[in-house]
Amino acid sequence: MQRIRFYDDNSNPIEVELSEESERYYLKDLSLDIEYFGRTYNRANYQYRIDGKSPSEVVDDLEELLLA
Repeated sequence: MQRIRFYDDNSNPIEVELSEESERYYLKDLSLDIEYFGRTYNRANYQYRIDGKSPSEVVDDLEELLLA
């Protein structure tokens, strides 16, 4: 639980001291998220890397990929 971060309503990081009960709760919640999104990711038919591309290049490439 060293890497979990909390933020206020203005997206400013805040320090929170977690109890053992809170840690168990967040670990369970994160595990459920990982399980759910892992299944979703595995079902994806397309994967596309946008590294180093401009927004317009990404749009053009995705249109070509999805509408071809």
